[in-house]
Amino acid sequence: MSTQGTEGSQILLVVCRANLIRSPIATGLLRTTLQKAGCSELVVRSAGLQVAPGSTPPEAAMRAAEDQGIDLISHRASGVTASAVSCAALVLTMTEAQRAAVARLSPMATPRVFTLAELVRLTTVPDAPEEQTWRELAHWAHVRRPLVAPASEPEDVPDPIGRSERYLRVVVNDLVDLCRQVAARVTPASTD
Repeated sequence: MSTQGTEGSQILLVVCRANLIRSPIATGLLRTTLQKAGCSELVVRSAGLQVAPGSTPPEAAMRAAEDQGIDLISHRASGVTASAVSCAALVLTMTEAQRAAVARLSPMATPRVFTLAELVRLTTVPDAPEEQTWRELAHWAHVRRPLVAPASEPEDVPDPIGRSERYLRVVVNDLVDLCRQVAARVTPASTD
């Protein structure tokens, strides 16, 4: 199936450096939340900027993901392409440097490219409209960019590669919180 048209408006592309830890875990977290909310039309994919194609996540990442209910056993790293960026309704990166690199791949997509933390900062406001698609969320966040004070610190989710398992788990906990907030913007509010 083509990623143009309607399906393209439903694709969120999550990008990190190697597509081994942060982006596949964030993708798994978002997919799980969306599936539970019955939002199967919203697609989440992941890719990396500096990928060894076919690489598998480290064992520690698989354990940390499993603790969150995410199975990374079959995950294989894949590289981001200009086409994938162009087709995505929303692109989330883990760092500001990655956001700039993705924007260079597809300059026309720049208004739809955010760091994960930046998107949360821009869209976590009282009385924010409930968005239904990734494209609507990207548009609303982009419109708010010039209206909201910039972050005082880099809006990066750090790379845990080469760090301790404890550090990795801190990063995963940050991803859990950020992804929960992103998913809340496109999933129906609970009536409980």
